[in-house]
Amino acid sequence: MAASGRYGDVRPCAGIVSYIDLRLGRAVEPVIEAHERAAGSRFKGVRNLVPYHPDPRVQVTTYSFPQGMLAGSDLRNGLRTLASRGHSFDVYLYFTQLGELADLLDDVQGASVVLNHVGGVLGTGPYRGKDDEVFAAWKAGIAEVAKRPNVAVKLGGLGMPAVGFGFEDRAKPPSSAEIAECWRPYVETCINHFDVERCMFETNFPMDRVGMTYRTIWNAFKRIASGYSEDEKQALFLDTAMQTYRLQDQIDPIIAKVRAYAGH
Repeated sequence: MAASGRYGDVRPCAGIVSYIDLRLGRAVEPVIEAHERAAGSRFKGVRNLVPYHPDPRVQVTTYSFPQGMLAGSDLRNGLRTLASRGHSFDVYLYFTQLGELADLLDDVQGASVVLNHVGGVLGTGPYRGKDDEVFAAWKAGIAEVAKRPNVAVKLGGLGMPAVGFGFEDRAKPPSSAEIAECWRPYVETCINHFDVERCMFETNFPMDRVGMTYRTIWNAFKRIASGYSEDEKQALFLDTAMQTYRLQDQIDPIIAKVRAYAGH
């Protein structure tokens, strides 16, 4: 609709990551084709949620997911089919499942995978009050996953109540400086292991909205990135996402238009 030009100059959704249950296995191909027909060149990939934990107190989503989804042969065959058509795979899981992701990456090496929300840090249920212990286990999992070259990571998703920072319980929302201080260790750990070429800033709106504003989150990211070079910032805020989701053709005209406007 936006591309028709009838609604102004805004061109949203240069890339669309949709949902298809990859557990369909090889039978997923006609479903992928339907998404390609619907979104055209904007269709870039598929996102699946696979978070599982045996403790019922650990639940980020309103749905329950079975154990071992990433290990299933059907999902892996579905991922192979998705990859064969040139599309990426976004996945959200808990940090306790990072080992499962590493195994998947070894098995389906042709897939381009994006780990969402810095790998699913938890600070609720059995992990409440165990920040140091969780950080150490999460960091080890991140280091292991990062050894696989076919995975990138999204830096964000830390505003959910299950992460345990407690911003949603405060009468006054946190400042960008407070958020940056809390999130910096997680963001910088990911950058240290993945490098900027495989890291991209993200928000998790509207989920993050329970504790902070959209603008404040991006200001926090700017604070975290303030010590990086201009090229590194370019990667974190734009280039990694452009490359991962193959957005060049859609984004170049927008960038040219913005630069032309700035020139005025």
